Amino acid sequence: MEEDWIVMSRDRSIDVSEYLFKSVDKLRDYTPKLFPITIGSEHLLTNVGFRFGKSIIIPHDAPEGIVCFGPYIGLPRGKFAARIEVSALYPRDENCSLIIAASYNKGQDVLCAKEVALIYSPGYRNEKTFFEIEFEHDEDEIENFEIVMTSRGFIDMSIDKIFLDKVG
Repeated sequence: MEEDWIVMSRDRSIDVSEYLFKSVDKLRDYTPKLFPITIGSEHLLTNVGFRFGKSIIIPHDAPEGIVCFGPYIGLPRGKFAARIEVSALYPRDENCSLIIAASYNKGQDVLCAKEVALIYSPGYRNEKTFFEIEFEHDEDEIENFEIVMTSRGFIDMSIDKIFLDKVG
């Protein structure tokens, strides 16, 4: 997308509507060139929660499952760090955890995965919490990259965004 704007700003004879047209099946095809990028929760999907404003809400009575996944973008070769911003976190059981994975090819190829144990808290923590994962790949470009967060146990939480940066 960044490259498109550069090309269009240099050549004023380009028909913008034709140049930027994407068919429905190619609408999500995007490979960022400039990092860091911020991926809002509006670009993520969920199996156990719902959308509220600009967040994905996982209510306290939601079953274990996939909290969020996406955004299904292309990713160039390199080493990356992803930080998931959670604005409210309330583990409801003694043995709650989140499994965070970086994968591509619709989840078939996992670049990295880690489990984060959450400490039970009787009070409500309405503060930002960040979960991080680092990964790398050596292919020229991977397609359908996604961050997948899966809950184990009952967790009341709100996912706001993912920060993705190239490191090293």
